[in-house]
Amino acid sequence: MLCTPLPIDPIGRLESNIDNRLNARALDLRNQKTASIFKIRHHALQSIRKTLVELGFIEVNTPKIIGSASEGGANLFSLKYFDKQAYLAQSPQLYKEQLTIGLERVFEIASFYRAEKSHTVRHLTEFTSVDS
Repeated sequence: MLCTPLPIDPIGRLESNIDNRLNARALDLRNQKTASIFKIRHHALQSIRKTLVELGFIEVNTPKIIGSASEGGANLFSLKYFDKQAYLAQSPQLYKEQLTIGLERVFEIASFYRAEKSHTVRHLTEFTSVDS
């Protein structure tokens, strides 16, 4: 019987390049080091949520696909949405301001997007924001 080798080593004994790891993501997540990143993130976000709720904040969710820029001068990721131009949200600020009129203390933990070009690999185009 012929065995096909796995595309990456899920135990992590052998290094794999990022393309192979992303193409075999289910295997990559079996690596304890990779899985720990998600577990640490889970516990950090759980703690932040618990603290904000205990302080009387209400968790809200704002739109991530918007019709125009919410911050002046920022580059946005654009897309066609029902045959109209739309953008990925770069901040919940505008919507949160409206929500605080009735709910007073709100927070959101969500992904946001920045389309600024960068000459470094450290520049983030998608990030998780904790906004209160």
